[in-house]
Amino acid sequence: KKGKGGEERKLIIDNLYIKGGQVNLSATALKGKTVSAGLPDIHMKDIGKKEGGATPGEVAEKIMARIQSSSTTAVASIKNLPGAVSDQLQNVGGTVKNTLNEAGDKLKGLFGK
Repeated sequence: KKGKGGEERKLIIDNLYIKGGQVNLSATALKGKTVSAGLPDIHMKDIGKKEGGATPGEVAEKIMARIQSSSTTAVASIKNLPGAVSDQLQNVGGTVKNTLNEAGDKLKGLFGK
């Protein structure tokens, strides 16, 4: 919602924890099977603090960027995959990024931006 004077409200988040996340990887070479990897716990501090507050959209972008980075790392850590799947992992970063960008856009919509 807009604050007084028509400005978008700004947020400061002291601590944000995301725990117990999981990434599921499905590739053609896995023949319909899914391989999972746990995301490392994420702790973000002082979101928007330096700027005197961040818009909900800016907060969503920062959170989604961190989840994307953690997801890419988690997928890259999966061991003992067939060679064809390992080759396909080169494209996973882009796919993860696109999926998270779409989710981020939807999250921004929830905040009214």
